[in-house]
Amino acid sequence: MVIFLKKKYKKDFTGQFTDIKLLQQCIDDGLFADGQRETWEAIGLTFGVILVNEMDGMEWMTCVRGNKEYPSLHFGNTDFYMDPMILIWDKKRNGQPCRLEDEFNRIKAEIEAKL
Repeated sequence: MVIFLKKKYKKDFTGQFTDIKLLQQCIDDGLFADGQRETWEAIGLTFGVILVNEMDGMEWMTCVRGNKEYPSLHFGNTDFYMDPMILIWDKKRNGQPCRLEDEFNRIKAEIEAKL
């Protein structure tokens, strides 16, 4: 996804909050079909990189469900866990709007409430 963003928008991905606008532009421009699950999960993974870089205490972990393993996020010594890939894919699959800045702020507020 990062290489795609650089080629399409001629901007470097830094993994910082400002990159949310770049990812959002990609979504808003309608560049990907609704059924392209792997692409939407790649957007979620990229969003996860921003969350880890912007929120001290947010870390990647491996979630194991049955015989499947996938990356997930956990925040510090809390019970906060999330899968950013499924977050984005579920929104797209269910026809819901995906506003990354709103999601970032919601996640941040949820974490702050746990502290």
